[in-house]
Amino acid sequence: MDFTKYELEGIFGDRKVIVDHLHVNGADDLIVLFHGVHGCSSFTEGNKYASLAGMLLPLGFNVCLVETSRIRRDRESFGDDRAEWAWQSFKGKKYCEELYDNCKALSFILENLKYSSLNLWGFSLGGLHSILIKGYVWKELLSACRLSIPQIDPERIKTVITSGSGDSIKDEARNSLSLPILSTVPAAEILLRSAGNIKNGRFLSFYGQMDGTFSESSCRRIFELLPLLPEDKSFHVIPGSDHSFRQMDGKPSLKPLEMTVSILMEFKTTAIQGVSRRNSE
Repeated sequence: MDFTKYELEGIFGDRKVIVDHLHVNGADDLIVLFHGVHGCSSFTEGNKYASLAGMLLPLGFNVCLVETSRIRRDRESFGDDRAEWAWQSFKGKKYCEELYDNCKALSFILENLKYSSLNLWGFSLGGLHSILIKGYVWKELLSACRLSIPQIDPERIKTVITSGSGDSIKDEARNSLSLPILSTVPAAEILLRSAGNIKNGRFLSFYGQMDGTFSESSCRRIFELLPLLPEDKSFHVIPGSDHSFRQMDGKPSLKPLEMTVSILMEFKTTAIQGVSRRNSE
């Protein structure tokens, strides 16, 4: 197993986009993980994305973690004060700039890491990035902000996986829309149009039953617009999980992540069987 850290030029703050890459010898599937808004993603103990990567690697997946540019990276200094962390680390950052950072990372990965199967797995806002990229809308959003356009071929993305990604948040969570990045998220209509453009590949959507940010219907609206064959898309509610997939029934737990990984493996097996069946017809 090989580990490599890349630092790319980002758009904001310290102007760094960090890509951590773990490669399993002999494995040709790559999963790129996009974190949620104001998220941190690294192979450090206790990090959610590190935990998820640890579950994926033994199953034959290579993993890239992407962490976007920000003013500071000492999340632990803010304890449970998520709002203060957001202001101190992302004040002034726009949604299109966050999208740019993820596109920059994906462009680099596509150009430099040669895998036959590349898959995007985004949590919350990271899932929305994934939909906008696979649905060909990312270019117009970056252009509208007068940002450069990284080179990405969405056809090379085999599977999009979203965890807790909806088109509009619950009323009780609307105060968060004043925070950096979230205050400039594009209209739901743009996201839904992007979902309607995803005409190939596969799509797997997870929703936490105890999600306090998005309703199940807001996530299903995206899913239902996907013009994919029924066997190429699947929606799953994870009982007891919160929005972040860090808790089960209100207590810290890895169970939500473990359940999503198990479902992913079943989905992959079914997809392979489906391709073989269609090829033989």
